[in-house]
Amino acid sequence: AVAAIAAGVFAGGLSGLLVALLVGGGLIALFVGIALAAPHLVTPLARLIGWPTRRTGGIAAELAEANSARNPGRTASTAAALMGGLTLVTVVAVLGAGLRSSVENAVTDQVHAPYVLAAGEGVPFPAAEGDALAETPGVKAYSHVRDEQALVGKDELAVTGVDPDTIERFYRFDWTDG
Repeated sequence: AVAAIAAGVFAGGLSGLLVALLVGGGLIALFVGIALAAPHLVTPLARLIGWPTRRTGGIAAELAEANSARNPGRTASTAAALMGGLTLVTVVAVLGAGLRSSVENAVTDQVHAPYVLAAGEGVPFPAAEGDALAETPGVKAYSHVRDEQALVGKDELAVTGVDPDTIERFYRFDWTDG
């Protein structure tokens, strides 16, 4: 299992499907192997981990060690369930933090305006309202960004219109020719 995972991660020149099969198959084999070996490892691990706690924990530590060693299969399945739950919580937390960070970075890398006024999803924000806001005392600069659905060929696409004279003050573009 470890060799398959290592080959999938570190070997060069493999197709994406082969890498996925090696890593995925290796992870499944590793999980099954640990599940099969865990009941045999519970008693020695309970004695090893229980040794310092027996010295400081008294009778409660001795009972805990004896209980975990009495039914190694139950102890292993309980530990596996706890590890699975912790893994799931960790994956979701890391994924959520990564998504949040990437969205925040994408916005802060592109938008340089102190304020962005927008209507709710699907609610139009009339251009006249933007002009009225631009005349509000204290507003020193502004730019309009408009979006709409447009028929391009046979496809309906979302298009965005900007004021080319003012937009670069508030928004950074990576322009390409074409």
